[in-house]
Amino acid sequence: MKKIPVLLYTDIGDDIDDSLAIAYLLAHPAIELVGIICEHKNIAYRRETAQHLLDILGVSTPIAEEEHDDFLEHILKTYHQDLVVLSIAPTTQLHKDMECFPDLFRTIKRIYFQWQLHIHEKNITPNMQSYNFAQDQKAIQHIVQYDIPMTFVGKYIAYEVPLKTYDFHILAKKNPRVWEYVYEEAKKWKERLEKINGEVFQRLYAKESDIMSYPYDLITAVAITNDDMFIKTIVGNREYIGQEKDLPWIKDISVFKKFIVDIL
Repeated sequence: MKKIPVLLYTDIGDDIDDSLAIAYLLAHPAIELVGIICEHKNIAYRRETAQHLLDILGVSTPIAEEEHDDFLEHILKTYHQDLVVLSIAPTTQLHKDMECFPDLFRTIKRIYFQWQLHIHEKNITPNMQSYNFAQDQKAIQHIVQYDIPMTFVGKYIAYEVPLKTYDFHILAKKNPRVWEYVYEEAKKWKERLEKINGEVFQRLYAKESDIMSYPYDLITAVAITNDDMFIKTIVGNREYIGQEKDLPWIKDISVFKKFIVDIL
């Protein structure tokens, strides 16, 4: 079976969602994670965090240096029309890379974004207050001008399937070294979030204390191979999932959760 080559842009190191996405990409039998580019401030720390996770997982995947033109050009030319880009971070670096190799990026298969949008009838605009947009609004505005197939996965879908303590205990039985580490990192993130932004912490975690993560990035990775699990809107070569609240976005939550646990 021919695997889907995936190039990942990540801001791993702030919470565990990027770690969950990376673990999924490496575990899925139909995906080949061909490279990781760390994005958004303190790049050295993010590279170290990504490498530490790869070491725990026992795999070897190339992580780009901060200056990575040759690295990126090789990937784009090697995989071109088969390549999928997964962006689960602010997009300053992705924008720079697209401007550096515009013709090569136009040949890739699709870009998947963990992004939040405003959708009103046929008008679709970036939500500039959402985290990944707010860091660099000019980058977003340039990226959406590219005529490349894109899928946008919003935050509301993650609220349907939060990962709880029980889920991590199940995963830890399969691979204690990996999932006990991720679980401990999830606890640290919750403690940190409560200190630095109590309002957000209360909104996300106060109602159910056993919620450990809202898997925004993980779900975006799942969409690469299993978008049939989701309800989506398609406009031209753009797909939109999880962009509006109070709507169901996962067709069968129990099937989805079982799939995630089985893969991971």
